[in-house]
Amino acid sequence: MTVYGYLNYCDGCVRIPNRELWEEFDQIIQEEPQYSYMRELEKESARILQATYEGDEDTVGKVLAIVHTTESPLKAYRESLAMQNRASHDGSACVHDSRWKSWTCDEAELSGSVKLAYIAARNKYNMEQMETPPRFARRQVAPSIKRNASHLDGAKDQAGIGYVDYIFYPHNRSDDGIIIELKVDDSPEIALHQIKDKNYALKFQGKMGEQPKTTGRIILVGIGYYRKDKVHRCRIEVL
Repeated sequence: MTVYGYLNYCDGCVRIPNRELWEEFDQIIQEEPQYSYMRELEKESARILQATYEGDEDTVGKVLAIVHTTESPLKAYRESLAMQNRASHDGSACVHDSRWKSWTCDEAELSGSVKLAYIAARNKYNMEQMETPPRFARRQVAPSIKRNASHLDGAKDQAGIGYVDYIFYPHNRSDDGIIIELKVDDSPEIALHQIKDKNYALKFQGKMGEQPKTTGRIILVGIGYYRKDKVHRCRIEVL
């Protein structure tokens, strides 16, 4: 499509350069019933991003609950297949522990829901996600496996102590940066405490000699999901 000029690609974004093509595309999205989900997701994603900027914790929790509820079954299935593939590759006995599998699926569902809920942020941010399996899984890995478990090392950005669940680096340095930490069956206050205690905000300073990755605010978002009650709670602070 880019070769024939129907699409442009620049700075990680795909665009429709022709106004008439864009209007036709927009009309199809608005009129075709099979795209109604995309329209709703776009609206909800814009709403949760704006709520994050404004510190509207209730709206963030409500939108995340909507996305999590509608997407969870599919995510759980995909994650279970992914775990089986990793187990086959690693030969790890820990995946047979039912507690490990249950905890992993719940955190994976929550993490995937956050990524989907904030899909509108991709227009303004590079969204980086922790690449490791959940921390509970690490504690279950047998010692004989650890030597070869380089894929458990996590995301490349290691500023601060440990690995943050999500960090949004703005394309425009004057825009706000966002850090999101997730907790299952724990409070969003604990998530915020972890962000501050482990100095995750240092990731926005860049490496020595580099310019800061944002000159705007740094928004800290702690999200707690309670499996028993299916409740999503959110706390937001600004540095």
